[in-house]
Amino acid sequence: CGVDDLKHLRIPLRYLANLLAAGDEAPVRLALRRLLALRQYMRSIHVENSPDPSPLEAVGLSAEVAREMYQLIAIADYHDRFVAPTVKKETEHDLFNEKGEVGFPPGIIGKK
Repeated sequence: CGVDDLKHLRIPLRYLANLLAAGDEAPVRLALRRLLALRQYMRSIHVENSPDPSPLEAVGLSAEVAREMYQLIAIADYHDRFVAPTVKKETEHDLFNEKGEVGFPPGIIGKK
């Protein structure tokens, strides 16, 4: 996990910086380095069964912050993973036939 990994991204770092940080590459580079460190740390926990906090220390994160980041990023709640429909088909009328009936109220189009 190093800066070399950031040179081989599918999306160029400059493009991400222009998209997310008004062209400033430093915060994007730091965020990506932190994500790579988090990945390496969680791999050491789950695959190697021996936590190695050295990647986290290199980017200024603690193990507690890394676990919180992992909880927010990797483990989604039920309502984040599944979208429940808001309308029950049994109780609602045929919405397909009503699709052309809604829109702007009469008289609103053409007013200045």
